[in-house]
Amino acid sequence: SDFAAWLREQSLIRRLCPRFNVQGIPKRQRPVFVCLGRLPAEQLYTARKEDAKAGMWIGPLQGAARASRAVEVLNRLFQLRDCSSKTPLGFTEQLQLFDIEPRPGCIRFEIKTCLGPCISGCSRKAYDLQVKRAKLFLTGKSEEPIERLERQMIEAAERRNFEQAAVLREDLRVVQWLGRRVSDIARAKDTYTFVYPVSGTQGQD
Repeated sequence: SDFAAWLREQSLIRRLCPRFNVQGIPKRQRPVFVCLGRLPAEQLYTARKEDAKAGMWIGPLQGAARASRAVEVLNRLFQLRDCSSKTPLGFTEQLQLFDIEPRPGCIRFEIKTCLGPCISGCSRKAYDLQVKRAKLFLTGKSEEPIERLERQMIEAAERRNFEQAAVLREDLRVVQWLGRRVSDIARAKDTYTFVYPVSGTQGQD
């Protein structure tokens, strides 16, 4: 029967440990963490372990490829940078010693998917507002990026731009996947966080 064949397959996988059969096998998939940090202009990024320097992080998550794609999409939606930490950053309210017009390191500022802290293209207040919106999503208090992607996908389909709609559909799937993980973590914190008394040395709990 199909069920017996499935059991036999699982038994052989466990016993032989084939090199490319990694799905569902403990310790064969490395966990990933989604972090929000790297001052002075915070960004979303993935890490193999919790980053103590990050402002916040969620994980561990299984699915490094989906997490990386979700981080890429969210950085674009929230207009956060995704450049290297070595890139010089600044904001409009910071004074410059020399009147030199900086050049962006990528085209994201020109296509309006990044606020451009690498060229002082925004104020600290405007950038921090976007970081705050990202935090709301990572804490399970907002579904703004999911709603935006759904709206963009529907609009692209109505314009008969089906290729763009297909790309937005894949973006929506990875963000929804991350959103479900975030909701699970938030629900677990609310449900399974408690305080219990411990007897103290002075007779107080």
